[in-house]
Amino acid sequence: MITLKEAFLEKYPKYENILRMFKEANECNAEWDELSKLRIIRFIEYMNERVSPNSARQYAAKLKAVINRYSEEVKLGFDFASILTLKEQVSVNTFLDEKEINSLIQLEIQSDTERLIRDQFVLGCITGARHSDFCQFTKENIQNGWLSYVSQKTKVFVEIPVAPILKRFIKEKSPALSDRIVSDVYFNDTIRKLAEEAGITVKTRCFKAGKNVTGRKCDLIASHTARRSCASNLAARGVSEVWIKKILGHTRGTTDRYICLEGRRIPKEAKGYFLSFK
Repeated sequence: MITLKEAFLEKYPKYENILRMFKEANECNAEWDELSKLRIIRFIEYMNERVSPNSARQYAAKLKAVINRYSEEVKLGFDFASILTLKEQVSVNTFLDEKEINSLIQLEIQSDTERLIRDQFVLGCITGARHSDFCQFTKENIQNGWLSYVSQKTKVFVEIPVAPILKRFIKEKSPALSDRIVSDVYFNDTIRKLAEEAGITVKTRCFKAGKNVTGRKCDLIASHTARRSCASNLAARGVSEVWIKKILGHTRGTTDRYICLEGRRIPKEAKGYFLSFK
């Protein structure tokens, strides 16, 4: 019979980090005969300590989907589905402003892996693209000063002005554009360390997992802070929500599906944001 690892990676080939977290939480590999109620609970608790509540919810749902798929072959004597069904958490998260993003850009990086993570985070901040999209950007995506791509997740066509730093990343063959992925835990630990070194230590407050959290901003950011920073900074410049959704490659909602926007008529406030990062 196919192993749990093989079954999982067949369905979610880019999410081996979920199996890795199960192993780290339980000190054993994620295998069919290792799935017990206690071990799945430990897996959930481990994720809740290391990734955002909504990331943990999505990761748990992926494991549940794989187990459900093979439920006729693998009989578990407990209700795994209820344990792996996590409620969506309302949260108010932090973001980096333009000055803080520039401080990360100017930070001197010591190792190739740290440069990979810093550059990936910066790309998320300055393009609003998902990791699965920006890690595959090449010079072919750039024509006449515009970056164009189709979001892998939503299949939405996105077209934005090219930030000068993106041109530099492509010219220098930055590891951020190598399709290399590190684990969420390692990524988040590293970007927090780099943010601290960049002086992003102002006290801030956010709302996570049903409670207020106060601390240094560098300790409260994570991988998705990058995409959130792009959206928040565009909003601060007065860019409308309709345009922000288009720029981030979100699927259309009920209201704006009737609004037709041609990419290169992007507002000057948005153009100013993209072109400000050197």
